[in-house]
Amino acid sequence: MERLTIAEETVMNVLWGSDAALSSQEVSHLSEELDPNKTQILMRRLRHKEFVKVVQIELRKKSLTRIYRPQVSEGEYFKSFVSKRAMLHLIKSHAAEMNRKELEKLKEFIQNLKK
Repeated sequence: MERLTIAEETVMNVLWGSDAALSSQEVSHLSEELDPNKTQILMRRLRHKEFVKVVQIELRKKSLTRIYRPQVSEGEYFKSFVSKRAMLHLIKSHAAEMNRKELEKLKEFIQNLKK
């Protein structure tokens, strides 16, 4: 999987953090780092890289607006760059800092994987 630029990751983080599909203008409003013009350019690049897809085209304020949704999940993206060994070390280091409730959730998650 192709690695994203920092700006592209910023756009993807906004999309991954949203339950709803978003327009490029909505993405730029949700990120302090992105202006509307740059966001449109980044969305076009992400569409060509097949990280996002247009799920709808709406008429907003007398112009057509594309609505985007991620095609690649955050987990899929980061998993493609982290080895299993590195992931294990990452989990171990974070588990040492987790509270009891978080550890229970992790335990439940692992048990569900075994099913």
